[in-house]
Amino acid sequence: MASFSSIKASIKTKLETITGLENVSSWERGQIEGYPSAVISGFELISNEWSDNDSNQRIFDFKVRIYQEMESEAKGAEEAEDILDALVDDIVDAFNDDRTLSNTVIGAWITGASGWADRELNMRILEFSIKVKTMYDLT
Repeated sequence: MASFSSIKASIKTKLETITGLENVSSWERGQIEGYPSAVISGFELISNEWSDNDSNQRIFDFKVRIYQEMESEAKGAEEAEDILDALVDDIVDAFNDDRTLSNTVIGAWITGASGWADRELNMRILEFSIKVKTMYDLT
């Protein structure tokens, strides 16, 4: 039965194993240094239901964004898109290959999308949703 903090730490650790990510942060920073950078940018508690008299099942949905600037380093939107496209399989596979986040949770699954963001620089982004299921001991 993992705590919120240990689940978030496990997601960060998993992201840090992905070759090609320059930085991984467990919170949304103002300015990003080094691209592409992964940021755990929030969460939602989707479900918190009683499983039995002694425990309940929780499902968290962690939001992860992968940022790639497209002005100074990447030389445009197309190259920034190519850099992120090259990461998609590695990110999805990392979470599919470890569905318990090293035995931190009962199960984890990932979905995603792409887009762009206007931050300190214009950026291409990948947005992933990492849902995790865990049990909480009520005793």
